[in-house]
Amino acid sequence: MKKTTIIAVLVAAIGMLSQPLATASALGVTIDQPTSQWTPSGSVKVMFADKYLASCGAVFYNRPVMQVDIFVSVKNGLYLDLWNSTPINLSLWDKNFGTEQDISVGWAGKLSKLGVSGWPGSLTLDTGVNFWDEPSIGTFGKDDILNEYIKVTKDFEWVSVSAKFECAEVMPNSIYGGGQMYTLEVSKSKSFFNDMVLAGLSADAMYDSGRFGAGNGFIVGGSGYLQWKLYKGFALILPQVNLTEPINTRDSRKFSSAVSGGLKWRF
Repeated sequence: MKKTTIIAVLVAAIGMLSQPLATASALGVTIDQPTSQWTPSGSVKVMFADKYLASCGAVFYNRPVMQVDIFVSVKNGLYLDLWNSTPINLSLWDKNFGTEQDISVGWAGKLSKLGVSGWPGSLTLDTGVNFWDEPSIGTFGKDDILNEYIKVTKDFEWVSVSAKFECAEVMPNSIYGGGQMYTLEVSKSKSFFNDMVLAGLSADAMYDSGRFGAGNGFIVGGSGYLQWKLYKGFALILPQVNLTEPINTRDSRKFSSAVSGGLKWRF
């Protein structure tokens, strides 16, 4: 099937980026090494997308959006991530699922940091909790979602492999239902032209237990991007493409794609 073939091409293309890993993983969390234990580092990313396509394969909003992500971490691995989605048409702000704000608190780092030795110590752990404030911003509890997650990644010479478990819990009196998501991801990034361009690809296989009242089933997805180095920590991300293909979710989800571009500043 043509749609599934597009996803398969992403998996095959990862093999084409099969030189030693670049300094950053395609989608993983990077913990910088500041001089002080609590000196912050991180990034600010502003992206413009033709729609809000969620990783679960659902199109939350089928019109252009601006999505801003502010990520801050410290040397010991603790991090804070603030994410916001806003419709480009501001007259529609906070009137649909194109408006959302998320707060994530977690820890990421090698298990060796926790005293784990040997091969297990080479694994990267990323665990924490998301608070998804939607669909009405600032209600803090009404129909909002708390999502706990744990992700384990192993970097190989040719590719990075991750396994992730998420458990969504809805707030009291919510019209939505909770559930779990299981994700297996392979990703690869490689730099070109003296690190002036970073190319990243990823492919995912997911099982949705039926979160938020949706149908349970399998979903495949993938993403690819080009990041162009500009000046002193600034980079242009253009283009970025995300694809999702529900396999047997027994609901209205269907093959979807989203195209985006924007700027990223690392500090």
